[in-house]
Formats: sequence, structure tokens, C-alpha cells
Amino acid sequence: MKGKWSLGVSILFISLIVGILFRMSPATILKNIFLASIHPTTLQLLALIILVIFLGNLMKERGNLENIVSSLEAIIRNRRLGSIIPPAFMGLLPMPAGALFSAPMVEEFGRKMGVSSENKTLLNYWFRHIWEYIWPLYPSLILAAALLNVKVRDIILAQYPLTLAAIAAGFIFCMGRGSYPPSSRPLKPQKKTKFTKEIRALVFNTWPILAIILLVLIFKVKLLLAILTIVLIVLASSKMKGHKD
Repeated sequence: MKGKWSLGVSILFISLIVGILFRMSPATILKNIFLASIHPTTLQLLALIILVIFLGNLMKERGNLENIVSSLEAIIRNRRLGSIIPPAFMGLLPMPAGALFSAPMVEEFGRKMGVSSENKTLLNYWFRHIWEYIWPLYPSLILAAALLNVKVRDIILAQYPLTLAAIAAGFIFCMGRGSYPPSSRPLKPQKKTKFTKEIRALVFNTWPILAIILLVLIFKVKLLLAILTIVLIVLASSKMKGHKD
């Protein structure tokens, strides 16, 4: 927006203010900025973000994202509900920059429904985080269980109402009538829905994401390596398809 600072500039400015408040010298502030910039965690996060964005663009160019949206529409027959499935599904895989995976799919739904950018961002953010209270793969849940010396199961049983409340709040405040134009009303049921065909199409077009989840959760492959591997496979398959054409 006009007159607004970008998020990156704002964070940098606040970091400088914090350094000044802690009475750090300019040399110390610059040194800390440099050390943070070359820290392995920072570099890994940067690589993850680049790869996720690159994979999202690849899937968009190949038509995967549009096909995913079409399949979800055919299966669910409700664009509002379909728009929250990608972020909710990706929320099962806790990872840095995870919202970037589901954002392009929410964007496709939002484009068809005429939903504003603000509401698309809200949907993607909100429904991606509804599982944080009960999903055992979230580090915070494991850490809380260790600190409290209780079983993860006990925390899940105690906190599942929070997930239910988050889902309900999302439907009430994020998917209320005021958030969607008339064009986003539920689609009319098809007389002959090829459900099995659409399921196969959905799996076929989401295989890069499913493969990453499988590699990370089942085979315990590092997230960065898993995404890099899938990106290379998608690139190779696209190149082979290009040669055939």
C-alpha cells in the first residue's frame, strides 16, 4: 500500500531500534546482522523458501494447481470449503514457509470466486494453523509434554477443544457471507460425477506435495533434501515431456 513499508524493511528497522535500546554500538549491530545472515539456520530457511516458491511456480506452469482446484470443486462441489482444504492439509506438515505451498492453491480458488487478497491471505494463514493444538508432529506440542512431564496424548485430549474452536471461528469469521461475493456460492451438484476419476486426478496433480510429506514423515528425510529431490524430479519430468511434445 502507498506510504507503507515492506515487511522486510520494517523488520530491519525494528531490529536496529532494539539494538539501540540495548545500547549496542553500530559496529556490534552490524556484526550481529552479518552473523545472523550467514547463520546455517538462516541459510536453510532461505533455501527452503526459494525451493517452495520455485516448486509452486513449476506446478502452476504445468497446470497442476488449476487441475487441483478443478478436482476439488468436482469432488466437494463447494468452492468455499474447497478453498480451506489446501492450507488445512498442508498444516499437517509443520515446516518453515509451509504457507507458501498452499497459497497458490488458495489463490486459484480465490481468483475464481473473486475473493479479495486480504481474505485469501486470512484463509491460508488461519486454516493452516488449526492443528497446532493437537497434531503430535508440532515441536511445540512435544516440548510442552516434556516440560510438563506428561504424555503427548494427554495434551492432545486437553487441547482438542481449541482446534474445534479454531475451525468454528474460521468458518464464522473467515468464511462468513460478507467475505465472499455471490459468485462463490456452492456449485450445483452434477448428475454424473466421476468421483473416482477426480480422486485419481487430484492425487496425480498433488503428487509432488504428497511425495514430500511421505519422504519427511515416513522416511525421515530432511525437509530441505526432500523438497530439492522433488523439485529435480519435477524438472526432469517436465523436460522429458517437452522432448516428447
